[in-house]
Amino acid sequence: MNTCKYCGFVGEAKYFRSPTGKVCKECRKKQQQEQGKKYYQDNRENLLSKNKEWRKENCEQIAEHNKEYYKINKEEINGKNKKYYEDNCERINKQTKEYRRNNRELIVERKKKYREDNKEKIAEHSKEQYEKNRERNGILHWSQIKHLCLGLYVEKAIAGMFGVPTEQHGNPKVDFICPNGYKIQVKTSSIRYNRGASSWIFHIDRNKIADYFILVAVNNIDDINKEDFEPAHIWMIKGKVINKQAGASVTPSRVSKWDEYSIMEEYENKFINCCNTIKKR
Repeated sequence: MNTCKYCGFVGEAKYFRSPTGKVCKECRKKQQQEQGKKYYQDNRENLLSKNKEWRKENCEQIAEHNKEYYKINKEEINGKNKKYYEDNCERINKQTKEYRRNNRELIVERKKKYREDNKEKIAEHSKEQYEKNRERNGILHWSQIKHLCLGLYVEKAIAGMFGVPTEQHGNPKVDFICPNGYKIQVKTSSIRYNRGASSWIFHIDRNKIADYFILVAVNNIDDINKEDFEPAHIWMIKGKVINKQAGASVTPSRVSKWDEYSIMEEYENKFINCCNTIKKR
């Protein structure tokens, strides 16, 4: 039986550093830890410099390894991070605020450098985020329409109401010319939701070429695929009334203020018949 000279542990040789040793494995482990700490403290700057240099030389390999490790242990890592933050959120927030306050110029400089080095990446991310926000707010991309985009579909139906086909005039600000010779621009909008508010938004783009604007409000963009598709409202407005504006917005609560421009009752049945004709083609 051996006896440890540090802790007084008595036991078989297998629990000691060597068969005839006087130091048990537990005490030896503690000694090594203390030696390691002392060595690190004495050589801290040198070790940090070497570690920084090594990480710089092997950054791609380290990033790939970390990515693979995270993929395998994603749930466990996220769980630990969440628990750590919940247990230390006050201290973390306090340290973060203090660091930002003391290093404001450095942070600004780093952000500026990052933007300069990652212009393409940031632009691509902004584009993806823009599409996600549009979808979240109920604004669907035109490519999601099954047959024709909503604007073109409604434009054809409105032109059919006047008994004329849509033509190419070489000017995007004129959709068709009515039998009386007036230049007509058709604008369509599905209802849009943003922060709890809803509205129809029409882009006028300060178009001073069109004599009349016909604004068509649709409740749901998917209604175009229904057999009984019909608009919520149709307004016809003289160009000089709104052609100085970049856009026009109508909320459901203020529809009554647009009653003087409404042609819904007069043209509703014609519109539905034109839609049915288009679907049969």
